[in-house]
Amino acid sequence: MQNLYDKAYELARMIENDQIYLDLKEITAKVKKNSEQVKLIDKYQQLQLKLQEKQSQGIQVSDEDLREVNDLYQKLISNPDIKKLFETEERFSILISDISKILTEPLVKISSKNTNNQ
Repeated sequence: MQNLYDKAYELARMIENDQIYLDLKEITAKVKKNSEQVKLIDKYQQLQLKLQEKQSQGIQVSDEDLREVNDLYQKLISNPDIKKLFETEERFSILISDISKILTEPLVKISSKNTNNQ
């Protein structure tokens, strides 16, 4: 069993050395140096969370709410550093999602075998 943990730590180290991670680390540090950029990103994330909470509670999101979050997003991506941050976060998210799919393949196999045996 320890071998699995060793491999997991090895994977973590590999991720830390991957170019996508290194790019994300670099652009995050650059953006964090500008407090105004950080405030705008925080505001955008809070607005997104507010909209997600409304949706999860079955509350319809107003056109004004959507306009506000979209306007702020447009303002954010007009900044090259923030745009690069968002793009790099997306690339990193895809990498982690792909790895997660690979790691959960054994569970999918079990589920599909159980479904086929019923």
